[in-house]
Amino acid sequence: MSLLAIVGLASCSDSSVDPTDTSNLEVIRSYLDTQPLSFSATGSGLYFVTTKASSSTVVPAFGEELELNYTLSVLTRSTSNTNVIVAEVVDAAYDTTSTFFPFFDGSLKAGLQEGILKMHEGESAAMLMPASLAFKSVGSTDGKVAANSPVRYDVTLVRARTEDQQIAEYIAANNLTVTTTTTNGVRVIRTTANPTGDAVSGKTVITTTAIVKQLRAKTAVDFDTTGANVKNLSGFTEGLSQLRVGESAILIFPSARGYAATGNKATTPTDGTYLYRVAPYTPLVYTVTVVSAK
Repeated sequence: MSLLAIVGLASCSDSSVDPTDTSNLEVIRSYLDTQPLSFSATGSGLYFVTTKASSSTVVPAFGEELELNYTLSVLTRSTSNTNVIVAEVVDAAYDTTSTFFPFFDGSLKAGLQEGILKMHEGESAAMLMPASLAFKSVGSTDGKVAANSPVRYDVTLVRARTEDQQIAEYIAANNLTVTTTTTNGVRVIRTTANPTGDAVSGKTVITTTAIVKQLRAKTAVDFDTTGANVKNLSGFTEGLSQLRVGESAILIFPSARGYAATGNKATTPTDGTYLYRVAPYTPLVYTVTVVSAK
């Protein structure tokens, strides 16, 4: 089972930063004095500048999956000259390797969310943000970003994919042939046919086997290897109704027929942070066999 948690991007706890503390702003302004880029300030405290323009008109929206490259740096005083503020890189794992992230309100750090909503596909941008918009008073879980630290993100928005795009690209990448698409967008790919088997529609399915995955990146990752906990999802029952006893199929359906905007939460937050078994707006993939029905 894969839980959604990417240290450098995901929103962190609600631990607040002292609103009277102006040290972050002073550090950011000192850093700006040494930069050739013309950052623009927003009302939240974010400083933003486009570093590579794009001709694309596609902008990200909540409910999509983002493909991103990014580098995270901490703004800190130079060890050779404490009067100079430098950006010390602490996370470059996704500088050239893409990471894929479900984009919904609150999924990203507040400063990142605000900045990415200003971008187009193919654009790169630099973002400076105080701790209140980033790691707040807790710092990063890996210890690389100290509490109450201002940071810099250099971000490239490679793509913003809708659920239909994710599903279509998964089907194409795996050379699947869709047998049926329901009016609600449930794709049925029949892998074993049994024309003489009893139709499931109108009957109660007694026994099925199911493995459930969620679309992530350009593939699918494990969620539930038994299917025991998610057989009541409407996409599952709708896809199942297209089958006969003895048939096997792959069922792919959008989040509207799954966990929708709520997702499937793995934890009860004590600090304002959820981990998700399945993030909001995530399409699901079932591999299913109908064993019996009556």
